[in-house]
Amino acid sequence: MLARWVGGASAERLDAVMSGPLRRLLLWQIFRTMGRRFDPDQAPGIDAVVEFRIRPSRPGSVDRFQVVMAEGRCTTTRGGGRSPTVTLDMGPVSFLRLVGGADGALRLILRGKLRVWGDPVLAMRLPGLLNIPGRPANSRRSR
Repeated sequence: MLARWVGGASAERLDAVMSGPLRRLLLWQIFRTMGRRFDPDQAPGIDAVVEFRIRPSRPGSVDRFQVVMAEGRCTTTRGGGRSPTVTLDMGPVSFLRLVGGADGALRLILRGKLRVWGDPVLAMRLPGLLNIPGRPANSRRSR
């Protein structure tokens, strides 16, 4: 459902939602779902902490969430206190496009919309680990 909404929404619409009162609820739901979508078969023996830093559209505080994958399980927390294996820093529209499958991490990095610190290989594996949908092959939308 998120993938469909993100894929059909303009950057302006996504930014408006992420700048308003629905931001907190949307982020909470995305990260809650992320833990459920984790595929342990894609991650044998993985022990990693992925930190997402989602910057605001306007000056303000950054939302930080940690996704912890260990022992075949995945948990998510707001903030988090563990040292990240990889950190992904991006704006709100890029975040929605990434988790909605409308844009991949490499594309966002090359466009300067995503900064990655730590393990870049883990960052590239995240779509498979978290069952993030891929960008539709017939997508003609310019980004």
